[in-house]
Amino acid sequence: AGDINHDGFKDILIGNWDSSDPAISFCLFGKGTPFPALVDLTALDGTDGFSIDNNGGNFLTFVGTLGDINHDGIDDFFSETNAIFGRTTPFPFHFSQSSLNGVEGFTLPGSLTSAGIGDINLDGIDDFISVYGNNGKAYIVFGSTNGFPNPINESTLNGINGFIINGLNPSNIGRPVSGNGDLNGDGIADFVVGSPYTPTTEIGKSYVIFGGDHYIKPLNSGYPQTENGTPTSINLVVNGPETGTIHYAVFPWYHSSPSVNYNTILTGTGAVASGTFAMNIQ
Repeated sequence: AGDINHDGFKDILIGNWDSSDPAISFCLFGKGTPFPALVDLTALDGTDGFSIDNNGGNFLTFVGTLGDINHDGIDDFFSETNAIFGRTTPFPFHFSQSSLNGVEGFTLPGSLTSAGIGDINLDGIDDFISVYGNNGKAYIVFGSTNGFPNPINESTLNGINGFIINGLNPSNIGRPVSGNGDLNGDGIADFVVGSPYTPTTEIGKSYVIFGGDHYIKPLNSGYPQTENGTPTSINLVVNGPETGTIHYAVFPWYHSSPSVNYNTILTGTGAVASGTFAMNIQ
């Protein structure tokens, strides 16, 4: 689980083989003294660990770490559809569904499992993935110091706080997501999402998504160019010696109407931001 109670010892999450009978998982705190040969998970009292109430019904109860998604310096974790924040204050002996109030945790968008994927958008905060939603959707949620919607659903992901991957074929067999490695060596965390089952062939696929710029769709291969996009800034590069005024407009990811053309950029029609600035010789 990471160190969710911030005592300097790693903790352990334990899922259930049958997530409906009962729909409970467990967290066992790490410690600097010996463990007994046999740990009775049903006797955890909040000082040595606690049980977690889940929705149940997915056959397996997946559990795991999310990283530090709220950037408070303490590891956070998930149990089935529950995202639970690590903390220094005591945990109850049983963490109930009603405790998912946005302050102690929140409900995840995916119904099967989740995973920490590191900082894929380079804002200094850990991000995570949750699968699956309607029609095989995977949800990537960016970490935040401003809290999370509760519950998180696809209507709350707008490209700035996260995004959606469509068209996967879900299965509850195997673990279909993983992350927080740098597969292409660019210094940015990458992640993997599985599409485990295709009914016609029974052959699944895994997809690797590189972390980095998920904000900007380049205008074209020549000039003007957009580069180094972040959630709050864009570099617009032009190439020409003339002086004058640059008109710009930033459209949301779902923008479809009206079409983006000279007039819509000039007037900012349908844009989330627009304006002008003077061009220099560079």
